Amino acid sequence: MRNKTAKIIISLVGAFILVGGLAAGVILVQRSQDIRRQAAPATSLFFVPATQNKSPGDSFSAEVSMDTGENKVTGVDIKLKFDPSALEIVSMTKGAGIAVFDQIIANTFSNSLGTVSFIAFTLDRTKAVQGSGLSVLNISAKVKENANPAAYQISFEGGTAVAGVGEGQNVLINSTSGRINVAGGGTPTATPTATPTATPTSTPTSAPNTGGGGATPTPIPTSTPTPTPVLSQPLPESGVSFPFILSVGLGAAALLGSLFILIF
Repeated sequence: MRNKTAKIIISLVGAFILVGGLAAGVILVQRSQDIRRQAAPATSLFFVPATQNKSPGDSFSAEVSMDTGENKVTGVDIKLKFDPSALEIVSMTKGAGIAVFDQIIANTFSNSLGTVSFIAFTLDRTKAVQGSGLSVLNISAKVKENANPAAYQISFEGGTAVAGVGEGQNVLINSTSGRINVAGGGTPTATPTATPTATPTSTPTSAPNTGGGGATPTPIPTSTPTPTPVLSQPLPESGVSFPFILSVGLGAAALLGSLFILIF
């Protein structure tokens, strides 16, 4: 009788431990899923103002802004591309929206290559930023004196990322380029085409009996860079799902029931 009672007590204790462990596992999985949902790709980067009309020699300012969505952001990795034949960066400063990011490991630009790299972050998750219209990077630039009339983009390059609280993944979902219209430039995708003049404008230099005539100089068309905005891809969700945990729990409960039947 005592042996049977002891077996029952042991079985009940084991049941409580099993159920408690299962409940704890379910709670942890749900919390992990909540964190992943909070750090889902839903953050955007864009320029303010989106479009500016300038003339050759003009100076201008552009701001990279961020809408975090539901995410809390702890770092940014901004990579930009511009046409160095028309635009020139003068200086860059960290935006007020990420003033709490105390680590800056890149703040460089190249006017010969037409590139910008800016990386800032914080290791303190309590300093994570959240909101819309957050200033990330302030850029002072100018249009070169010899810039051709056209529309020039300052575009986000591949590798641009935003780190969200949770698993540290990239939560950037899209990025929108800025545009500088120089002296009535067209759309970013248009390429100016020069049309040759039909009437000769030069004086013939050949002897009259050769029948030669002056040729009309043909202008060389200039191309406009048309980089495509980069869209960051959502990261796949990883981890153990709740249905899997539930099925394992039901199986364990069925096994425990079978043990009770055998004992009694």
